[in-house]
Amino acid sequence: MVTINSLEFENVKRIKAVKIEPSPSGLTVIGGRNNQGKTSVIDALAWAVGGDKYMDHSQ
Repeated sequence: MVTINSLEFENVKRIKAVKIEPSPSGLTVIGGRNNQGKTSVIDALAWAVGGDKYMDHSQ
């Protein structure tokens, strides 16, 4: 099992900069309005954990 204590992304897809620190309970919610980069955060997380096979090469 992978434990993530903190993640910071900068200039990935729609993300200018974001820092994620998971809650101690184990549940972290990523929320926001449409077109604010929620999916970009998830894509960046998948890329950080899973490597290039998850990188979107179309952009």
